[in-house]
This record gives sequence, C-alpha cells and structure tokens, in this order.
Amino acid sequence: MDGQVTEKIRAHASYTLTDTEDKATGERLNNSPEHLGKLNLTAPVVGDWLFAGAEAQYRSEVTTVAGQTLDGLWLFNATPFSARLRDAWEFSATVYNVFDTEYHEPTLGDIDTVEADGRSFRVKAVHRF
Repeated sequence: MDGQVTEKIRAHASYTLTDTEDKATGERLNNSPEHLGKLNLTAPVVGDWLFAGAEAQYRSEVTTVAGQTLDGLWLFNATPFSARLRDAWEFSATVYNVFDTEYHEPTLGDIDTVEADGRSFRVKAVHRF
C-alpha cells in the first residue's frame, strides 16, 4: 500500500502472512516467521529539498533449525535525505536499528543463531549524469 497521509506526508506499508509447513512433520518450517510488516513515512523537513523518512519493521517469532524460538521484534530506522540538488546530487544518512535493539537471527549453518548488528549508520552521496 502506498499513498499520501496528508498533503506533505507519504506512507508505504506492507504486510506478509506466511503459512509454511514441513510436509513430513506438519510443523511450521524453521526460520519462517508467520508475520512480516513494514511501515515507512516520509515528510519534508526544510522546504522542498530536505526530507526525513522513518521506518518500522516487524518480524514475528521464528524457530531455528535447532528448535530454539526467537522472539518477535520491532526495528526502527531513520533517514534524512535530500531531493536532487543542482539536477545531479542526492544525499542521505540512515541510522539502522535506532534503538539499538539486541536480537539474534537464525542461520542455516552449524551455528544456530548469530547476533544481529546493533545501531549502525550509513552515509550516501549519489551523482547522476
């Protein structure tokens, strides 16, 4: 779903419901969350050249290959970004996992889970020809 919330705020939302099953056992497949969701809001901050985006992501609990249950979780990201400047440049800076949530991700290897990254930061500059 994508649309305008107000004249200046734009929203994008997505939701996935999965119903996976191991045909041999009848149980939910490992590493397969039942619910995934994402909500993204974007709004101007300064005129028509500086914007901010906020994103919330949800993943329901999952069971690992070894049978461990990992709790569901919410993650939040934030991005200030520019419109195209001088017809060529765009800039952004994203903070991932804003609240530094500690969580583990399931794997398919010898190690059952790995600790996910904490808060991280990325700066991006794009020049279009």
